[in-house]
Amino acid sequence: MKLTGYVSASLANDLYKIKNLIGSEKYFSIYAAMIETIDNTYQPTKTDYIIHALGDKVREEYLSELEDGDYKYIITVNPNKNEWEIWVNRANYYLYKEIITNYKPVLETSYYIVWEKQPEIEPEICNVTYEINKISEYKSEVTFKVGNVNIEINNNKYLDVEISYSIQNINNIKSLATMKNIIAVYDYKSSVLEKNPFYQALYGIPAINNTINLPVYIDENEEWKIVFDCLPNDTCSLNIDNVKINGLLPDYYYKY
Repeated sequence: MKLTGYVSASLANDLYKIKNLIGSEKYFSIYAAMIETIDNTYQPTKTDYIIHALGDKVREEYLSELEDGDYKYIITVNPNKNEWEIWVNRANYYLYKEIITNYKPVLETSYYIVWEKQPEIEPEICNVTYEINKISEYKSEVTFKVGNVNIEINNNKYLDVEISYSIQNINNIKSLATMKNIIAVYDYKSSVLEKNPFYQALYGIPAINNTINLPVYIDENEEWKIVFDCLPNDTCSLNIDNVKINGLLPDYYYKY
């Protein structure tokens, strides 16, 4: 194993551990870099980083490659090293749900986490009630209460839900300008907030009539809660039309 250039001793050790584990097996990196350089390969979708999978068509192709490519290993960034990975997980949940239900972390290094293929798991059915609270014309909150989960394991699981929402543009001077709306999704995962309050607003979703799968995490009040905020506030009206609860899945990132 030889690289032209220099890496730190700790990163070199990480790369050695990963190559020792995956050998010549097929792998799929969410953030393609060093391992691909060692193997003289490229990310199989030809999209180096998941943040560059832009547009519906490219995202569908990216996901299809992961689903159909028969990869034994997935490589992601360790969120303990880079909190950016927490945002990536939320903003690209369409992909991470596929990883979480079909792979399990088997190696954690200082920079990477390696996931290995496992039998597909189904969301754990649970007794859940929810309440939709329309905070304002442009902001809504959905609170979930789970009745049959031991409090000691709550932080090890998250709730997989399907949200249908609709928006309506409000015709005023600002909305006539060349701007696009976006829906900010506020995730009140307490362990993230303790590290960096900025991460309470973790990601955005398209400001169109849509149905989307999202992860919902427990907050400090032992409730699952998610807030939708259409931005800019005075240019759009937001409604939560339907909520479907799929169940609980392992929160492998809970400790971060």
